Amino acid sequence: MRKLSLILGFLLMVVLLRAQQNPVSPLFPGTQFGWNPGMTAAWNYLEANATYTQQWAGFDAAPKQISLGIQYPFEGLNMGLGMQLLRDETGPLQQTGIQLAYAYHIPLGYNQRLSLGVSAKASQLRYDPSKELAVDLSDPLLLEGIASTQHFNFSAGAYYRTADLDDWTEAHFFAGLSLQQVIPQDLLLVEDNNSINFRREWQAYALIGYRFDLDGAFIEPSLQVDYAFENIYLPRFNLLFEMEDAFWAGLAMDGTFSASLQLGYVINTGNYWNLRLGVFASRNVNQQSVGLGSSYGLLAAYRLEL
Repeated sequence: MRKLSLILGFLLMVVLLRAQQNPVSPLFPGTQFGWNPGMTAAWNYLEANATYTQQWAGFDAAPKQISLGIQYPFEGLNMGLGMQLLRDETGPLQQTGIQLAYAYHIPLGYNQRLSLGVSAKASQLRYDPSKELAVDLSDPLLLEGIASTQHFNFSAGAYYRTADLDDWTEAHFFAGLSLQQVIPQDLLLVEDNNSINFRREWQAYALIGYRFDLDGAFIEPSLQVDYAFENIYLPRFNLLFEMEDAFWAGLAMDGTFSASLQLGYVINTGNYWNLRLGVFASRNVNQQSVGLGSSYGLLAAYRLEL
């Protein structure tokens, strides 16, 4: 039974690695614009954040991601701009990139907004054979030297909410949909006469939920789905609770039966800005894939109300 669990866990890892051409989708609030440019600066505050995520802790060369992001709303122009720096490492593969995002916010009457966004991402993919965990390092299918290539692509997204720019703490419905890596293309790593093709296919990110106002606090259930071409998808249910300017806590469960707990603390200065510090930990609770181990992440963010 233990061997069967490890085999199933390994197969699940292969599926997730095939789907994960982009870093894992966000758990922390305020970081979603990297996956849906329509959510760029959707509210009337500037936010700068840094995140670190370690997946499958305990596995050699397990995936890890670092991101730095900033987003700023131009209320008078009904638009928002954002930028995100990303570094993603999975075994011998390292991806470093920059993403620029733009969203135009369209008022649809009283307390309704539709945002349409686009983003452009430039990245470099690098292969380092010294970090390869293959059983046979002399396998001719493996590259022998360091190889790298550049990649450029676009994303597009839409985000709808029944709240105005200043009303992010009030009760409202929200929904978003985005397409990433809109242009499918080959991504070749070439070394002498050998090559590996990390072809980029389009991916989708969908989000729907509702924020309930509890007079100084809110509770927010939501459902998101990550989809990768072709027919690879991962649903996740999120439940977030926040005491305004104090703390937040969240629970999540995804389609691989990975359960996550998120905690955050808000350092409120009383001067229209605050610092937000968060942490999450997740573990697979399915007996067949418990061998995948646990994951964790950290967030530090600065938020300034405009």
